[in-house]
Amino acid sequence: TLTCMTGGNSSLYFGDSLGSVHIAQRSEHELRFTSFVAHADPVSQILVAKSRPHLLTVSETGELKCWSLDTFVDDGVTPKILFAEDLTRYCPANPRPMPLVTALACTAQRTQTAVGIATGEVILITGDTSKRRLIPANHVDQGPKSAMTAPPRLPSARPDAGENAVRGLLFVEEGDQVGLFIVTPHSIRVTLTTGSRLETVLVEPSGVRLPHCCTLNPVGELLIATPNEGVRGFLTSLAERDFSAANTYFYQDDMRAIAWFRSYLVVVGQEKDPQPRASLEESRTTPLPAPSPATAAAVAGASPPEGEQDRSSFIRIYDPKNKVVAFHEGNLPAMRSITTEWGAIFLLSASGTKLMQLEEKDGQTKLEMLFKKNLFDVAINVARSMNFAEDQISDIYRRYGDHLCDDKHDYQRAMEQYLHTIGWLEPSYVIKRFLESHLIEYLTQYLVTLHAENKATADHTTLL
Repeated sequence: TLTCMTGGNSSLYFGDSLGSVHIAQRSEHELRFTSFVAHADPVSQILVAKSRPHLLTVSETGELKCWSLDTFVDDGVTPKILFAEDLTRYCPANPRPMPLVTALACTAQRTQTAVGIATGEVILITGDTSKRRLIPANHVDQGPKSAMTAPPRLPSARPDAGENAVRGLLFVEEGDQVGLFIVTPHSIRVTLTTGSRLETVLVEPSGVRLPHCCTLNPVGELLIATPNEGVRGFLTSLAERDFSAANTYFYQDDMRAIAWFRSYLVVVGQEKDPQPRASLEESRTTPLPAPSPATAAAVAGASPPEGEQDRSSFIRIYDPKNKVVAFHEGNLPAMRSITTEWGAIFLLSASGTKLMQLEEKDGQTKLEMLFKKNLFDVAINVARSMNFAEDQISDIYRRYGDHLCDDKHDYQRAMEQYLHTIGWLEPSYVIKRFLESHLIEYLTQYLVTLHAENKATADHTTLL
């Protein structure tokens, strides 16, 4: 069964319980899978660099490997190993049943790699094998100029080490500066990793206990999901050392994972009350290919807690800009991880045997769905965000005005919409709707605006 997944470089990458890695590449007519043995134990973490053909894998026993995806050994299938590292020496008293490695991240060019472990420490690797440094658990520098170096002896695990596990790692690159955001159950910190010394700043004295609950949006804000409370945003300005609170989205969901897709916030959560699940055919869930399947998670983590795999899940996609729910589907199997690739969203079930794919509808189909719900103001914003032509946007204003006239009898708001159609819609279409005596004031407003915009004819002047 599959244990983790990630997406990047136009491919999907999966790790499985036998220690193999599977790569899915899409051609014009089909998916092509290649597989190779990466570890002797189950793969617990997998990640691909954004701007370099390097793949990182971690086994359940703490073996880290970096693979070159464009250089192969003699069989022509297995990538060349760039380096391998036994991570158990950083955590000799590994707490069970937590996996040794609980989070994994790297910069776009993989100049830096970060490995979060169950005791709360982070191993920072620069380059391939040149330098390793340890960021201690819960460490915060007292002043902006203070610094800390890796301690000569690594701290041993505490009895409650599972409660300190690193739950999320995210690199932010700003010019020549690099910051590593570290999310644990007790805090959110950022460590500035450029230079010979490390500086750690406390962002928030509270964190999250679940993996997959942090991501970055396109404007560079760090988003942290707290179940049943919402999604908190933080600035990530490394130059100004500004990590203050930003946008907060108050979504009352039992969130278990979040991701950003285009202009949408994707939330995977658990249903508050167990419900009958949809069949695989009813929910758009696809069984994975027969031989050791595979799929994705940018920051892979532990499996859902025991007993929660039987609870049904939902996926909800929010459009924060337009403040609407763009998609919702419930009664799904519990989900393990989420990733995006090929212009689609992929979710891997907790059982590791099912993969769901969601694709965004085309612009016109989305608008028709909004029209059916009379969400014309949202449709206008969506059309503008998708760079629709002005004549197409004018037609949405016309439909909005018709709805307000015919269904709501709200003539003032209807006229506000019709005014946006001047220059595109034939004026007689609007004039005929306002010829009754009790609507003369709105007709006058329209005719005055026609003259102000030099779109009036002699007949319009006579009518005015």
